[in-house]
Formats: sequence, C-alpha cells, structure tokens
Amino acid sequence: MRWLIPFFVCLLPPCLRAAELPRVPIASFSVVPYVMAEGGKVRGALVDFFDRELAPRMGVRFVWQPPVSTPRLERGLKDGSYAMVPLLAQTAARQQQLHFASKAYVRFQPVLAVRPDSPLRAIDSFNQLDGLLLGSIAGVPLPQPLQRAGLNWDDNPEVEAELGNLRKLGARRLDAAYFSNAHAPGYYAARLRMQARVLPLPLPVQARYAVFSRTLPPGVPADLTERYERAAALAWAPGRFERYLVPYLQR
Repeated sequence: MRWLIPFFVCLLPPCLRAAELPRVPIASFSVVPYVMAEGGKVRGALVDFFDRELAPRMGVRFVWQPPVSTPRLERGLKDGSYAMVPLLAQTAARQQQLHFASKAYVRFQPVLAVRPDSPLRAIDSFNQLDGLLLGSIAGVPLPQPLQRAGLNWDDNPEVEAELGNLRKLGARRLDAAYFSNAHAPGYYAARLRMQARVLPLPLPVQARYAVFSRTLPPGVPADLTERYERAAALAWAPGRFERYLVPYLQR
C-alpha cells in the first residue's frame, strides 16, 4: 500500500499544502472594512478576497502584517520588508520607486464625515470648507482639489488615523473628517456608538492599485507581479469581490 501514499498526498486540499507554497509578506494601512486589525488578527473584505481568490491562483501564501501608517508602509516596500500592498493610490513619486499593477480594481468615493448638528448639508463647492478644521491622515496624499489654499488640515499620524479623527470629530476638536472611502465612517461610528453624517465630496472616484516592491524579500517569487496580473484578470470577475464586502457592511 505504500505506493498509494504519494497519490493521496496529491489529493490533499490546498489548505493542507499551504505550508509548501512561497510565503509573501503583504501589508497595508488600516482601511475599514477592507483591511483592519481585530482581535489580534488582520481581517477585512480585501484580506478574505486575496486569501481565497488570488493566493490559490498565484500559487502563493499571503502572510499579512499588522496594519501600519502609510509612511511606514512605503518604507517597508522600498527596503523589501514587504513584498506587496493590496491597494495604494498612484502618484508620480511612488511610480519612480515601486511597481504598480497595470489595472486598478478598487475605487473609492472620497467623503467628509460631520456631526449631526453641522451646518454642512451637502458639499457643492470646496469654498464651503474654508475656515473649517478638517481631519486627514499623515502621509496620505489628498486629491489635488483638496490641496488648495484656504483649507485647514489636521494630519493624524496614528495607524488607525481615521478612527482617531472620528473620535476628534465627536469631541468637537474637528469640524469634519476626511475619509477616502464612503464605507469607513459608518463602520467606525457604529464602533464608537456615535452619530455622524457622511457627505460625498465633488470628486471623481479614486483608483487604488496593488503595488509591489522592487526589492522582493527572500523566498518570494521573482515573477510575483506577473502572477498577480494573471490571477487578477480572473479573480476580479464582476460582482465577486462584493460577495466578500457585503457581510462586513452588514455587521
């Protein structure tokens, strides 16, 4: 019967053979409900999607690092501490130092969160924000229209800066808080048991790309970017990611 052992090993499910796959250290900033730290683990809709839809197609095992600040994230990509990041805004400076995937599959609608008693009811012009103290995230580039003179930004360097900004908003230390995606304010507000209104900004949706280090850690396949491109074309089928996102939005 010994000749049957290799045969049965080949039939083992992928999860039992995962230890044999190349390990890819992957990191992100905290962006709920996509990537976040909960109960000592890295969780989120994007974590589940990458582990279940992309990793098997790429022939790798993702090793998720605890969320870090955006400046630390960029340093880790540049020095090879991290092999990749699942989503990052594309800028000219970043393009010179990192490899960006050819296509963005995640797009965010930027919003402001305000208190229920805020006089702001809708934002039709950025002039409405003049004189207000606005919460932002240190190291995260704001869309160009929000970099205009007259806007007063308070950069938060915390790892969970969006959560910190919502706390400041509730404590009346901010007039509004910027969020890169429309799902995050409601998720954090429920966590803090506070009320907040979400106002869409008059901006186009913002693309977020998978990004790869040019100095890959030892043991990571040299063709990591190519593996992702091939797998992503299949994994990001219309509606598939939403099946991972919706359960987090319903919590």
